[in-house]
Amino acid sequence: MVLEAFRKANLRLKSQMCAFVKNSVSFLGDHDENGVRTDSKKGWEIVDYPALTNVGELVTFLEMASYYRKFIAGFSKITKGLYSLVSLKSTWK
Repeated sequence: MVLEAFRKANLRLKSQMCAFVKNSVSFLGDHDENGVRTDSKKGWEIVDYPALTNVGELVTFLEMASYYRKFIAGFSKITKGLYSLVSLKSTWK
């Protein structure tokens, strides 16, 4: 079914880059028949993220952190202050 969709879209796969007949795959987390679980290695990238120095870096950080929002209770409340800094009306200090 998946390979047929690639064929219809005229997309080619490199066999050395593909993994077939897997029970789960890792893509910023583990995806399997039970759903999605976080990848602890990727989580540490957020914990160890360097200090932000401009709005562009803040946006990049928030995009990365947003992947984990379904695993973090109150994510929107936690990040509300950071998102307010992205506003054109805010001043970066």
